[in-house]
Amino acid sequence: MIEDGLFPTGGPAFTNQKEDLAAASAVLNGAGWPTPMAWVDGFTGISTRVGGALCTTTPATNPMHIVYQALFNCGPPGDGDWDGPTMLYAIYGPAGIFSELGQGGAAVINSQGGLTWQTPSPRLHDIYVHVADQAALNQEMNTLLAAR
Repeated sequence: MIEDGLFPTGGPAFTNQKEDLAAASAVLNGAGWPTPMAWVDGFTGISTRVGGALCTTTPATNPMHIVYQALFNCGPPGDGDWDGPTMLYAIYGPAGIFSELGQGGAAVINSQGGLTWQTPSPRLHDIYVHVADQAALNQEMNTLLAAR
């Protein structure tokens, strides 16, 4: 599971490509990579702003309450969440929240240094994943964040 790239058309380089282009290229080229890769569209993280109610709905000892207090002073989240949606897809699969828009393509580094989805591709088993229901994703994430 990887969440990166603004698929399908692409965009500029983000964290992975900016920090270590050689490592990102090694993963993208898939030489010796043992399993198919599922790529969750990076737009997902931008739209996944969750946890805003943690400071009013959980005890002050809740670990996520503490994190949101430190990061956002219990205000609205100041950034999206890329890791949570990726983890949900890895655990639950599509489950009505996600859709698998394509198989047989792959992420490639584009002319801007970011990622683009390319079809066809020699990586026949990679999957392009997109959020089918952002509201359901945010609700599930908020529920899990508030759990203890």
